[in-house]
Amino acid sequence: MTVLTHGPRQISVQEHMALERVLETFEKLHVRSEHQFGRLRQSVRRPLRNEISLFIPSETQQILPRNGDDLPKAWCYSLSQGGMGFISRVAELPDGITIGWHIPDGEVRWLTGLVVRRRPIPEEAYWDYGFKFKR
Repeated sequence: MTVLTHGPRQISVQEHMALERVLETFEKLHVRSEHQFGRLRQSVRRPLRNEISLFIPSETQQILPRNGDDLPKAWCYSLSQGGMGFISRVAELPDGITIGWHIPDGEVRWLTGLVVRRRPIPEEAYWDYGFKFKR
């Protein structure tokens, strides 16, 4: 069985297919959501796929790593000036986390904020999160 790199662990082809299925579903929902709620939002929300790293501070780890290689991964599916939506296999993230945004040159930009929405995705091993940037 082929595996794909996924941070500190590998993911199987089946897990990768589930990830693609969920991201495609969220992209389709984005169009309907923008039509219904776009005018109520404070900032424009754009669909965007990007791998991110999740830094969850703990008693033993308070300092951000240089890169996000050894951290749990997640995938952004929408981005706005105020925050982002992402999916992750990590269940029940704490409110305060830092997200590592992977940019094409290999660097990671760290964004702090609060998890403001968390819900399991039915019949999938992923969770949907809303993340609000700290100003």
